[in-house]
Amino acid sequence: MCFHSRISYSDFIRTFTHLELVHLDSETARDEPSLRHKTPWNSRAFQGAWQKGVTAGGCRNNIDTFHINPQLHLILSEMEEVVISLNQHSVIEPKVIGFTAYPVTKNGVDSIGKSFYKKHKSLVNSQYTNNRQNFIPVFQVCERVPLEQGGYVILPTTFEPGQESSFTLRVFSSKPIKLRMIDVAPCLIQPALLQAKGSLEAKRTGRLKFCDFKDLMVSLKFWQSAFKSHTKERTGILKAERLRDALEDVGFRLSTEVVSTLVLRYMRKDGTLRFGDFVSAVLRLSMAFNIFEKKDPLQNGNIRMTMSEWLKASILC
Repeated sequence: MCFHSRISYSDFIRTFTHLELVHLDSETARDEPSLRHKTPWNSRAFQGAWQKGVTAGGCRNNIDTFHINPQLHLILSEMEEVVISLNQHSVIEPKVIGFTAYPVTKNGVDSIGKSFYKKHKSLVNSQYTNNRQNFIPVFQVCERVPLEQGGYVILPTTFEPGQESSFTLRVFSSKPIKLRMIDVAPCLIQPALLQAKGSLEAKRTGRLKFCDFKDLMVSLKFWQSAFKSHTKERTGILKAERLRDALEDVGFRLSTEVVSTLVLRYMRKDGTLRFGDFVSAVLRLSMAFNIFEKKDPLQNGNIRMTMSEWLKASILC
């Protein structure tokens, strides 16, 4: 026997405080008999993490670190209303989370720096909490937004910078879409170290000629200038979140994976680096690029090394 009951709108809003809608992907919808003849969602998902000093830049209120958050390139082939969903995996200590989206080109996007977010206005801004006064964390933030045909960059963030957690961002659409992580391939923009390092490596004597010493001093002066330009109020202390930009000023354009390794190695307990840490990172990167370039004369981005060569290179770096 089946019972049907109805409730008036006034009784409904008086009885319930929240209404949650569940968007099922194509795989989950197959298990629901009533949905088998419905058009399923096209969904794309990305699993990532906010890492302190690397990808935990906080919301767009933090303009100096906002750009280091994970950046996802969404491409729509047609005008479409999409559903963007962000889930955090922190169960014990959930963070206040949200996401922001900006229109960009549909063509290949390798990196988007701080200046872009300073100059351009965001198109989509999710709520960062269900309770704006108390800022109560939620496990999922979801927005349904109409978007024109084209490209967009989506930045999932925590509200405060420096907070760590893993997350999953999903985009649901009735039409085909593309979603990928925006990152760069490591490359040397300009030589960060002059001839001093080469002289030391060639002779293995631990001594420098006077001309090499002058080159080293010029390099140190250049590195110090880049270091200071990214230290707040010129305190001589560099926040790990600014390491990537400081290294790019010196001459290294690095992927998120490489920056993560450097931060794990050189970041102190307070989340900062000193100038000595910065110099050590620059020297190690210079040596690593130098070894790779010698093994890759055709510059095709791939090298082959024996175990002995690999161990030697690892010890030198």
